[in-house]
Amino acid sequence: MEGDDKRLSIISDSNVGWDKLGGRKVAIYTVYLAGGTYRSGPMTGVCYVVSLSKCAKDILRRMRKVMSLGAFDER
Repeated sequence: MEGDDKRLSIISDSNVGWDKLGGRKVAIYTVYLAGGTYRSGPMTGVCYVVSLSKCAKDILRRMRKVMSLGAFDER
């Protein structure tokens, strides 16, 4: 039963965009926090390609903040 699932996921329904910022290659992304019937508003950002692991940690930190605010209360 989908409504009983307590797992949350970070999802993206678009491809990552690539561009240059200050002469360095960047990834431009949009992700959502989703679980059961819940889906957050979009979270967008830009990451330097050489720092993708740091960026992934930042996405998780930002999503934890959304979770701690209770924005995903069970419905």
